[in-house]
Amino acid sequence: DVSGLNPGDVVAPGYMYGGKVDGVVYYVCQATGESVWELPSAEHLAAVMATRSRDPTAELKPGDAVAPGFVFGGYWKGIPFYVCQESGKSVWELPRSSPSA
Repeated sequence: DVSGLNPGDVVAPGYMYGGKVDGVVYYVCQATGESVWELPSAEHLAAVMATRSRDPTAELKPGDAVAPGFVFGGYWKGIPFYVCQESGKSVWELPRSSPSA
């Protein structure tokens, strides 16, 4: 429910309420300014916050380590993604455990 929200109100870690287009709610990624129609999953947002909790004022840059075996890949359409260093594959959400060696 977005009643009572104003554009710019923070609604999730790294995301703010953008408004509505033709009655459809959109959000804005604070890091990139890109609009998204849906917020990332709660698990994804928790991983982002865990990563940023090391230094909440620091901006993640591609290549920054975020979990064992994973680096921050960047943003695609406002949503952060990660890269497995072992395989080079990108993922939307960090796994609960590190990749097996």
